[in-house]
Amino acid sequence: MAFPKVEFYQKIFYLFTLERLPLVLISWGILVRSVQYIANRSLWADEATLALNIINRPLVDLFKPLAYEQGAPLGFLTIEKLIVEVFGDQEYTLRAFPFICGITSLFLFYQLAKRTIPSGAIVIAAALFSSLESLIYYTTEVKQYSSDVTIGLLLYLVLMNIRQPTLQHQQIVQVSMIGAIAIWFSHPAIFVLVGIEASYWLSCWLNREQVNGWQRLWIYLSWSVSFLGIYLVSLANLSRDKELLASWSRAFPRSLFDISWLFAALSHMFANPLGFMSPFTWLAVFAFLLGCFALGRQHRDNLILLLTPIGITLAAAYLEKYPFHDRLLLFLVPNLILVVAIGIHTLLQNKTRLHQLPQLQPFVLFGIIFSVLLLTPALSQATVLIFQPEQRQEIRPVLQYIKQHQQSGDILYVYQRGIHQFKYYAEKYGFEQDDYVLGVDDLDVHDGKRLSDKERKRYKADLDRLQGHPRVWLLFSHARVKAENQMIRAYLDQIGDRLDTYRQPGVFVYLYDLSRKKSV
Repeated sequence: MAFPKVEFYQKIFYLFTLERLPLVLISWGILVRSVQYIANRSLWADEATLALNIINRPLVDLFKPLAYEQGAPLGFLTIEKLIVEVFGDQEYTLRAFPFICGITSLFLFYQLAKRTIPSGAIVIAAALFSSLESLIYYTTEVKQYSSDVTIGLLLYLVLMNIRQPTLQHQQIVQVSMIGAIAIWFSHPAIFVLVGIEASYWLSCWLNREQVNGWQRLWIYLSWSVSFLGIYLVSLANLSRDKELLASWSRAFPRSLFDISWLFAALSHMFANPLGFMSPFTWLAVFAFLLGCFALGRQHRDNLILLLTPIGITLAAAYLEKYPFHDRLLLFLVPNLILVVAIGIHTLLQNKTRLHQLPQLQPFVLFGIIFSVLLLTPALSQATVLIFQPEQRQEIRPVLQYIKQHQQSGDILYVYQRGIHQFKYYAEKYGFEQDDYVLGVDDLDVHDGKRLSDKERKRYKADLDRLQGHPRVWLLFSHARVKAENQMIRAYLDQIGDRLDTYRQPGVFVYLYDLSRKKSV
C-alpha cells in the first residue's frame, strides 16, 4: 500500500501556519457565501419591495422617494438598475452587487486587521468575519447592507493613509473624491468618515501632536458639499417619512438621559447584527470589553480608531437621525469583530508563559474553553449553510404548485403581507391581473405586532367576498403574526371546506371550497 509522501503533509501543514491560516479562512468565507448565492432562494417580502422599485421605475425616478416605505442609497440603486437593465431582473442579477461586495469585504477586512490588531488575533478575527451568519446572509440579499460593510472597510484603509500631520496634494484630492462618492453609495459612510477623522484629532490631542488643519479643511469641505447634496436629494425625504420612522421607533432613545436604552442597544449589537447566538452573547460582550482594555494598553490610537464610528452613530441615534438597531448597524460589525478577537487572543496568549508561571494554567484553560464557546457556533453554523443554504420565504415552488393544480375558474387570494413578493413573481409564473385578488392592505398601528379588533373585522369582510366560489386558493407569505394566521384559518374553516394544503419554508397555500355558504 502506497502512502502519501512527506511533502504532501508539509504542504497541508504550510496552509495552517499563522501567516497562511487567515487566507484559508477567507477562502472558506468565499465558499460559504458562494453556496448561498448559487442556491438562489426566493426574494422575501422586504427584498421584493425594493426590487419592484428598481425594476418598475426609470433610473431618474429612483432619485425620488421610493414606494412601499423603502429607502436605499442612490449610488446603490443606480448600480442595481444598471445591472438589471443589462442582465435582466432575475434574483441572480439583483443580488450580484451585494454578493461582489460581500466577497470583496473579506479581503478588505483582512487588510484592516493586519493594520490594527496583533498577528495572533488576526486568525480569530478572520474566522469570525468569514463565518458569522449575519455577514453571510446579507451578502446575498437585495439590500445595501453588504455594500455598507465594504464601503466602510474601504474608507478605513484609505483614511488610515492620511493619519499624518502634513498631506500631499494628491492625497487631499484622492481622499476628498473617495469620501464624497462613498456618501452617495452608503448612508452610514458619513459616520465612518467623521468617526475616523475624529479619532485622528482625538489621538493627536492626547499625544500632543500638531496637525495641519488647513489641509484637511479641503477634504472636509468636499465631504460636506457631497453630504448636503445627498441630503437634499434623498435623505431629507427619508427623515420626513413618518411611517418609516415609526417602524424604527425602538431604535431611538426616549431622551438624552435614556441610559437604559444605551446599555440595551449596545449589548443587543452582539446578538444582531454581530450574530452571536444566545447564551453566548454575553461572552462576546466580555471579550469585547477585554479587547478594549488590552488594545487600549497596547495601541490606544487603534482603539480610538475602531470605537469612534460607533460613538458617532450613537450620537446620530440620540438626535433621531439614524436608527441604532439590527441590520442598519452591519457596517460596524468589522469594528466589533476586531476588538472581540483581541479579547479572545488576550485570554489565549498567556499559554506561552506557562513554563514561567504554572499557576496560570487554569486561566489559560478558561481562555481555551471561552474561545471554543465563541468560535465553534459561528464555524459550525457556517458549515451547516454549506449543506443547507438559507431559505426564508420560498414562494417560487408554491406558485409553481398552484399553476400545476389550478383549474379553469379558480380564484387566487393573496394574503396582504405577501402582496409585494407575489407582484414580483406574478408575471414570471403567468398570473394575469384578472387571475388573482389582492388581500386587504389597510391595517392599523398594530400591523405586524398583534391582531386588533379592527383588523379582525376587515379580514372577515375581505374573506366574505370570496364566498360562493367552489375553488379559492389562498396564498400566504410573510405571515408573521401567529394570532392573525390562526384567525384567518379558523374563519375559513367556518365558511368553507379545505381541499388542499401545500407548504414551503415561510410560504403556504390553502385550497378552499367556499361555494356553500355556512352560518357563522
